[in-house]
Amino acid sequence: MPQRVGRGWVRQKPPPAPVNVRISKATSTELEFAWDAPPGCVKGDSLQGYEIHYQVKGTMAKRRLVDAFTNKYVIRGLNPGTPVSGISIKARNDTGWGLPSLPAITGQSASAPPGQVDWVEVVEVHDFSAKLQWAQPLSDNGAPIQNYKIQVYQPGVAESATEFETGDPACECTVWSLKPGTAYMFTVCAQNESGWGPWVFLPAYGLTKSAPPNEPEEVVVVSTTVDTAVLRWKKPYGNGSEVVGYEVLFEDDQRKMCSRIYNPPEKSTDATVNFTLTHLHAGSMIAEIQVRARNLAGWGQLSRPPLMAFTSGKLVAWGCGDKGQLGSGTDSQHARDDGDERVSVLSALRDKLVTAIAAGGGHSVALCEGEVYTWGSNDCGQLGRFAGRVDAEPGPIQVKGYDAIQTGSVVESEVSDLLAYPKLAVLRQDGPSDYLGSLGPLEKTKGGCIGVAAGEKHTLILTESGEVFAFGDGTFGVLGQGDERCAQLPIVACHPTGLCGS
Repeated sequence: MPQRVGRGWVRQKPPPAPVNVRISKATSTELEFAWDAPPGCVKGDSLQGYEIHYQVKGTMAKRRLVDAFTNKYVIRGLNPGTPVSGISIKARNDTGWGLPSLPAITGQSASAPPGQVDWVEVVEVHDFSAKLQWAQPLSDNGAPIQNYKIQVYQPGVAESATEFETGDPACECTVWSLKPGTAYMFTVCAQNESGWGPWVFLPAYGLTKSAPPNEPEEVVVVSTTVDTAVLRWKKPYGNGSEVVGYEVLFEDDQRKMCSRIYNPPEKSTDATVNFTLTHLHAGSMIAEIQVRARNLAGWGQLSRPPLMAFTSGKLVAWGCGDKGQLGSGTDSQHARDDGDERVSVLSALRDKLVTAIAAGGGHSVALCEGEVYTWGSNDCGQLGRFAGRVDAEPGPIQVKGYDAIQTGSVVESEVSDLLAYPKLAVLRQDGPSDYLGSLGPLEKTKGGCIGVAAGEKHTLILTESGEVFAFGDGTFGVLGQGDERCAQLPIVACHPTGLCGS
């Protein structure tokens, strides 16, 4: 419509384009944009309304009309992250429509957490792991998938549920640290910049394979006899399959590897297992003792550390060996002054059954089935051999000479309380003395030796018939001779008849 200006009339033009067209608000389902009125236009006077143009992705372009009192418009019903393009606005007055705003702007509804993962399945299982695959959500809701989360739990065991993130958008993952022979359920959900989506509707089920059992723990040697050794260990975890057997491996005294199989009773509920190694050699050392368990999946690992045991009658020694008292075959010149921390088996007595031992200041004594062996320092004859001939003996040598008593006249002695004998007598010398220090014919003793004892530098031997022989340093009268002389060969210290050596 023409407008009067001064004395004349001026024809009115269509309004200019609206200005400052902008996206003012976006949600996951709505997009709002706003604008300012064309310059110089007044709402409701020269300006009568607006025409809005836009196109939602995947649909036809749309045109909407609004009145002149509105300066914003909301597009509703959008999906999250839906792009809207070609947004432009033009104004209208009495003359007609003006030009559209330029440039046209674009917008997008806000993204939302992704949709539900379509499906998940277990494609591969092992004893300690399972491989999963799944389909990405049908919609990422406007933002790319960045991550997935996996929940793992045992059916019916709520406290077993654990969760972890894969850290990438790949649709597969291997789950580790599972228990062998155990049923699991697996669920998956996706994440984008807006957050986590819902868990998959149907979890996947998987059963891990059984694995060989764990190694037995707390393996100990409970006791030993002459030819047996009792072992005990804690029943190991079966890794999805019941333990059906054990194998005990060990090295015998000939350094030969041996194996013993033990099959426990079916459905045994005992937490510990006891097993007896039988038919061992008397006085033998068994080393590198280890145990392993077996189930349907196979043999497990050997127990650690290896153990060592000795059947009764085996003699071992350790410590200071400067005088050969360890019996390991090294003399004082080659022994370690600071001692030997290693266990040393006396190889010279390997085939002997040792029933008693005694240790002196620098010498050692062993009783082997009625025979007496000594080794170590011999400076006073405490080994039962001449000190001038053998000053020290690094290995066991059998003692001779205690199988005969040299008799003579008997006198009572005031010495008492020696080896539980309340009254002693002393041999009186009736003529020239020999190395035994007494006179008279030799009288054979009866039976073998049944006991040994050792002092600082002397040794005592007890026979089955009750005779006591002594040899070594006689200081303080410890040899029971009534004097302090040394004896380098066995002499009678006490006799059950009251006959004692002098």
